[in-house]
Formats: sequence, structure tokens, C-alpha cells
Amino acid sequence: LVGSSALSTTPDARNPNPVIKIMAQGMGLLKPVFGAEAKLQAAILGFNVDADAMASEIDAQKTANKALIYTYGLSPFSSEALAILDASGYEYTKIELA
Repeated sequence: LVGSSALSTTPDARNPNPVIKIMAQGMGLLKPVFGAEAKLQAAILGFNVDADAMASEIDAQKTANKALIYTYGLSPFSSEALAILDASGYEYTKIELA
């Protein structure tokens, strides 16, 4: 899913949620869990991702967009990042990951 948003507020219109900030400090501990989850999802869904093709697609998106965000719908961090971008007023492109 690709979309964009642009609002007219000041860039500092929204401060990050302090709970999210605290949670972020512990995310490094969960990195192995997320890696295992990604491999499990790929195996179950039958995804065989070509790493070079994916890297090329990401590079093309980075070149084409001033602000680009990859999000995951179940992630509170993604929701917080989108809220901050919406409040900033900057145009951005959002790519929702499964």
C-alpha cells in the first residue's frame, strides 16, 4: 500500500510519546525474536525474496521520495512515526509491510 500525506502544521507540532520512547530502548533485546518471526512468516506464506531485487527496489524508492517510511500495521512504533510525520506537515510516502 502506497500513500502520501501532507498537513500544514509546524515541524515540531508533536513530540514523541514517552511510553514509546521507553519501549524503544528495549527493542534491541527483541531483534532475534523479530528475525525468527520474519523467517517463519516467509516460510508459511511461501515467500522467496531475492535480496538483490529488494535492495534495488528500496534504492529506487529512496531516490524517488524525499521522505519514505516503511511501516508495519501492528507496530506501535510505526503508528507513532506516522503520527509525527502527519503532525510535521512534510509530504511523505508510506509503504505498508505485511
